[in-house]
Amino acid sequence: MQSAAMLIRAALGATLLVTSGCTTSEAPSPPAAQAPATEAQAPTPQAQAQDFVTQEKACADDGTVPMPADAVGGFNALFRKDEGVVLPIVSIRTDSLAWQTECSVPLELAQPQTTELCTGQQVLPRPALLSVTHIPRSGDYELTIAPPAGKPGKTLTRTLRAIRAPAEGREHVTWLQGTADAALAADIYVYLRDTRDAAGKPTHKQYLVEVFAHGEKNCDAHRPHLSTCKSEDFPDRPECAPSLAKLTGNQVSIKQTDTGTGNEPPRRP
Repeated sequence: MQSAAMLIRAALGATLLVTSGCTTSEAPSPPAAQAPATEAQAPTPQAQAQDFVTQEKACADDGTVPMPADAVGGFNALFRKDEGVVLPIVSIRTDSLAWQTECSVPLELAQPQTTELCTGQQVLPRPALLSVTHIPRSGDYELTIAPPAGKPGKTLTRTLRAIRAPAEGREHVTWLQGTADAALAADIYVYLRDTRDAAGKPTHKQYLVEVFAHGEKNCDAHRPHLSTCKSEDFPDRPECAPSLAKLTGNQVSIKQTDTGTGNEPPRRP
């Protein structure tokens, strides 16, 4: 009897060992394959447009954002060849990130006009929202111009390089420039307008974007570095004619391929 009981216990133990061995020898199911982080994080134009909408919900529908007083480097007036007006802009100190937007900027876009010397082209989406984001550890910025969600149009992105004042000793950025790429064979310029008024009201953040296509009849002579007169950051240029009027409000020159302007709205309280 004792031998029979021992045999039964041995058989049960062997069975448990076999069962346990089968359980522990099963490999866990492999995790589902994941796309590389760079691919998973790459934003699509639709996602970028949605980002604008999400951002816009936290921002006011209109209004302005004051320009930080310590951000302003100087005041300049760009003069374009054969035009009877100047475009007042502010330069920004290189140690300031005032170029960066917190809320997307709704652009009011002029209709391009073709003249004898300039071929106008409509290349920006209508309506359009503009965003400028500083690229960490650099002096560059990322520009996005996109239609609001649900609106037609192509999202445009461009890396903007800070163009410094040519005057020696001035650590100012007078505008941001993005060079042509495969998506758009045109250069893009971004300015911050001088929005001071006669009453001395401080300037607020109003953006102006200009697109210059390449070629003889695409207004190359109107590019800012070729055609400005004397101002704070351009002291070596010829004097501006006293008869020149200043573009105010949302007024723009429309000899470029495409031009738009808009105020940055503040965040909702």
